[in-house]
Amino acid sequence: MPVVPPLDSDRYLSYQGLAEYLRAVEQAVPHLVRLFTIGSSYEGRPLLLAEVTNRGTREGLEKPAIWLDGNLHAPELASSMACLEVLRLLASAHGRDEFVTDLLDNCTFYICPRLSPDAAERCLTRGELIRSATRPYPFEENPRGLVPADVDGDGWIRQMRVQDPLGEWKISKRDARLLVRRSPDDREGPFYRLYREGYVEGGSTGPVQLAPDRFRLDFDENFPFQWKHDGQAKGSGPFPLSESETRAVADFFRTHPNLFCALSCHTFGGMILQPQPGSRAMPGEDAELYEMLGSRMAEVSGYSFEQTASEGATELCRNGSFQDWIYESTGVLAFRCQLWSLPRAAGLDVSEPSRFLGSRSEIENVTVLRWLDRECEGRGFSPWRPFEHPQLGQVEIGGWDVLNTWLNPPPGPLLKAEMEKYAKLVMTLAATCPRLAVHKVEDTVLGYTEGGRAVRVSESPNFGARNPAPAAEGAGDRQPLRRIRLEIENQGFLSTWVTRRALQDGSVAPLEVRVAPADDVSLVMGQAVVRVGQLAGSSTAHLLRSQDAVWFEGCDEQQRLHLEWLVQGEGDVAFELHHDRAGCLRLSSRIRPDRAIPVAPPAPPVRTPVAPLTPPPSVFPTVSAETAEGAFPRRATPVEPAAPTTAAAPPAPAPAASAFGQTSQQPAGTTRPGPFPDRPTSGRVFGAPPPKPGPTFKPRPLPKSDAEPEPAAPPPAAYMAGQAKEFSPASLTRQSEFEPFTPAAAPPTPANPGSLPRRAPSRPAEPPPSSVPPDSDFPEAPPPRVSRIPAPLLLRRQKGSRQ
Repeated sequence: MPVVPPLDSDRYLSYQGLAEYLRAVEQAVPHLVRLFTIGSSYEGRPLLLAEVTNRGTREGLEKPAIWLDGNLHAPELASSMACLEVLRLLASAHGRDEFVTDLLDNCTFYICPRLSPDAAERCLTRGELIRSATRPYPFEENPRGLVPADVDGDGWIRQMRVQDPLGEWKISKRDARLLVRRSPDDREGPFYRLYREGYVEGGSTGPVQLAPDRFRLDFDENFPFQWKHDGQAKGSGPFPLSESETRAVADFFRTHPNLFCALSCHTFGGMILQPQPGSRAMPGEDAELYEMLGSRMAEVSGYSFEQTASEGATELCRNGSFQDWIYESTGVLAFRCQLWSLPRAAGLDVSEPSRFLGSRSEIENVTVLRWLDRECEGRGFSPWRPFEHPQLGQVEIGGWDVLNTWLNPPPGPLLKAEMEKYAKLVMTLAATCPRLAVHKVEDTVLGYTEGGRAVRVSESPNFGARNPAPAAEGAGDRQPLRRIRLEIENQGFLSTWVTRRALQDGSVAPLEVRVAPADDVSLVMGQAVVRVGQLAGSSTAHLLRSQDAVWFEGCDEQQRLHLEWLVQGEGDVAFELHHDRAGCLRLSSRIRPDRAIPVAPPAPPVRTPVAPLTPPPSVFPTVSAETAEGAFPRRATPVEPAAPTTAAAPPAPAPAASAFGQTSQQPAGTTRPGPFPDRPTSGRVFGAPPPKPGPTFKPRPLPKSDAEPEPAAPPPAAYMAGQAKEFSPASLTRQSEFEPFTPAAAPPTPANPGSLPRRAPSRPAEPPPSSVPPDSDFPEAPPPRVSRIPAPLLLRRQKGSRQ
């Protein structure tokens, strides 16, 4: 298996080297990295983008995503190297580092390392400091004046100083390589004029005039938000998104609603910037969020976090800014990271960034120059060399290597350190993404339907059996009635709406849940498409109430919600949860085949006919035949007991198996007395209140004596999604109803006129302990209600009440 190649930090990669590295990483881990082209540059170079995610879990568009870009400004080469370092870290650490693995399993990274490939190529090959694009604007041809060019032929455009008594600069007394400003009262020379190395377009016929910039376009001022014309904002272009590069980026944001955050990498300054609000003030919740995240990123990277333009970021936040457009137009969280600060690396205090973007004192410049001599072996400054200029005469060419010192860290360990800082910062920001998850799925069978009629679970003839009977032909109309509950939650730090600006502008859609039952399943209750709004994140409580734990009194829970449907059928029920910024989830629920609801057999069970039992003589009143079953007669004539007779009892046959798969338990040599010998017994105790009319139930075994205990069978399993939970079938049966009993086929017992057959003494039956688990949806079984009044006493009380 190919190995992710290391990233060489000893040089800045050209476009060809950058493209080759991207392809090598894609070939090493094709299941994680895919290359795309989102557009092309002015000179036809593809704008390469790497999608990095674990596609084994979900596709990239189905996860929350973060956008990373570099080289929006061509001379800022370190930004493209930092993006490649993030790519290398993600590709090599997946499966080895738990944190990175979790990120790629649940998040997508879109990495576009070089947005201005044409101008960056000129910076690398010629040292030409072009802002963003090589498309000539606003001039098609070079205007008259001094134009930057490589005059001495060394392949690099440096500085050029020309001695002139009217010059603005003079040589420093602390270091002869430096030029310092001429003081107001300084009359001692020599003095110099300072230019970029180049030639005078149109010839030098008089004082040197600087030519207007031919390549003025600035991609970071070409976006629609607060765009101003080139006359008001230099470099903004003829109209918003006029360049193919910026238009490609805007189209990508439009077609990828899963983006929750964007981090644009720049140099220099060593700071993290938030968007600058325009005419509308930033919502307080968003300002608090930027403060929270910016401070954390600054803590991880060592950079400073600048909130407002008044704190030194005035020169860095412009009209038509990419960062401001992302936040204001799409509601996506946007940051701008300025890598590398040469004064800070040299040990200087950079508490005022705006000052270091302008002038510095002579001592500060000397400190920086000597630090470069020590750390970079003098590569940061080229000694002044005399050169005969064809137009200007005697000049000196040399000076600062601005591209590899001030704008970018020198290649080597310093560049490597900045790349690692940026990678840590990105990992911290990506970990805050919203994470849509299903905490719990409950699929409970409430009953079944038979011919369009709903039937309770307890009314099934095979309810509670260990091995339910298989479905029979012609029984397709008996389908389980299932209640499916989903518990959905946001496990991320950010809310699903990410920013309050997105809610204000309506640029984020609500969470949508779609239900897709199988062909043999129908939706009884609930909607097939449910829009349930937004879910808060773990940061929402702190954003709404910025209080210490001492005074915090809690807030409404908005990170979790419950949904419920009622379906009919045993097949799969598929669910799809979709949110633009929190991702997409798919799951299905079904009842397990071996736990399906039993259906009625095609034919009634065959029962062995039993001869009617002759009722033995009794001391109880005789019940008239005209009385309805289960009712007491109005008149009763006592019958004198007959003389007892003794007869040998035949051997008891083996217990007969009932039609319900259970064995009828009846003591040998005994019979079941009943008031109606020509009718099957109803199963209730003689003298007890009559049962209510209702469905018949399966027989329950007669209690045994203490000498013949029967081992208790394990309780059946409930129908739950993903697991079987124990429960008691008795909890679904009304205790006032008794189940019928059909006696087994046994020879009749000879009548005993003196007394009734007597059973072995037994202890009073105690209610079994409930086996309903604590989290079961089934109710707890109530204690059995048994009358403690003897039957004769109960009869006498009823007779007295009639009188």
